[in-house]
Amino acid sequence: MIYMRYIILAFILLSKAGPIYALTENQAKHFFHLSNQHTTTFLNIKGYQQTTDYTCGPAIVMSLLRYYGKLSESQMNQKMEMCIAKEMGTTKSEGTNEDQLVCWLNNHGFRAKACYNGSLQMLRTKLTEGTPVLVDWIDWGGHWVAVAGYDSSPNTNNLDHATIFFADSAAHFDGMKTRDGITFINADRFANMWLNSKLQRNIYIIATPLDCNSSLTWKQIEGINQCP
Repeated sequence: MIYMRYIILAFILLSKAGPIYALTENQAKHFFHLSNQHTTTFLNIKGYQQTTDYTCGPAIVMSLLRYYGKLSESQMNQKMEMCIAKEMGTTKSEGTNEDQLVCWLNNHGFRAKACYNGSLQMLRTKLTEGTPVLVDWIDWGGHWVAVAGYDSSPNTNNLDHATIFFADSAAHFDGMKTRDGITFINADRFANMWLNSKLQRNIYIIATPLDCNSSLTWKQIEGINQCP
């Protein structure tokens, strides 16, 4: 029953917030054509597409690993996704919480920390530093994405004219062709929807590799006989 309340809440928020669009190739061209008049920051991170309805956490961590060169393109597959999910303790009923994500990342060559006071300005600052931020918000009743970009009119803090971009592992569920699994939404709408399924607000994770020059091996990912 408690999860039904979360689902109902998600539908209410989504109905008030408006649609979340997948960035098609034509829309991307149109958007960047306007970028000369806007202040745009965009990271080269792709949204690996999750293969189940509960593995957004492991999937977005894969996107983070790929961004930092810790996984190769050939390793971005379901076997890796489900192996990481098993190591994290991801479940069909609960998905993956911030503590599980942080624990896994800290055990696999990252310095990771979960925080609960996120802001749009913090996200913009981290983007300019080249650091993707993982955020948990109410889309799909609770969903992990990586903040990939931010666009706003110059010399203004008017959120009505700002757009936030995500590397989104569930982009394909919308049935639209996306560019690298990127979705976007009005920044003000996102700020009002930045809460998880337990109604905790503004949760985010910052994770950076301890050694930028090394890659994770499959054996390191597997752990001790945890994956076939």
